[in-house]
Parts: sequence; C-alpha cells; structure tokens
Amino acid sequence: MTPYQINDCFREIYNMFHGRCIRCNSKAVAIHEIIPRSHGKESMNIENYAPVCADCHSWAHDIGTKNSIPILQQYRKDVLASYSLDKNWVHCECKGQDDIPQSGWGICGKCRKPSP
Repeated sequence: MTPYQINDCFREIYNMFHGRCIRCNSKAVAIHEIIPRSHGKESMNIENYAPVCADCHSWAHDIGTKNSIPILQQYRKDVLASYSLDKNWVHCECKGQDDIPQSGWGICGKCRKPSP
C-alpha cells in the first residue's frame, strides 16, 4: 500500500467505527494492526485494523500479540455486529445532520457527542 492508500484505509476504518475505540468506546487515537505486519499477507487485510484509544493501544501491546489477537478480533466483530443489529436510529440532540444509533456506539458527525 502507498501512504495515500494507508491514509484512505485508516480514514475508512476510523469512520466505520464512528471514531470510537473498539474496546472501551472512548475516542480512538490510533488504528491498531490486530495481527502485526510481520505475520505476512493476512495482516494487510482491512479486517485486521481497528481503532483504539491510547490506553487500549498500550493494553494490547502490554499483554502481548498472542493474547491480544483473539480478544481484539472478537471486540471488532462484536462492535460491527452491534451496528448492523441496531435499527433504532435517532437524530442527535444538536440537530446535526447525522443520525446515531441508540446502542451507544455511535457519535454525531456534527458535535461528536456519543449517542444517548
């Protein structure tokens, strides 16, 4: 991937998860490679990336790759499933243009406030 493709990929991942950490739902500050690049082709897949906050990024490295891979893969899967199952979308209190899910995982694109 070129630097531009990486930036586009990371932006897509960040937006896919509404800018929230997959582990604790705080504001994401990094796009983490669940499986490190050193593991080969599998790590270059978009499904291998997930947004994390600073604390959860440190946590993933502190517990080690072997331990963090299955945990982060499950968090990523669960968060994406919560988006697809949540059909009760509401408008944000700020009257922004973006709808947000009632599940608590979305954020308004205008005011960046988490959903109620």
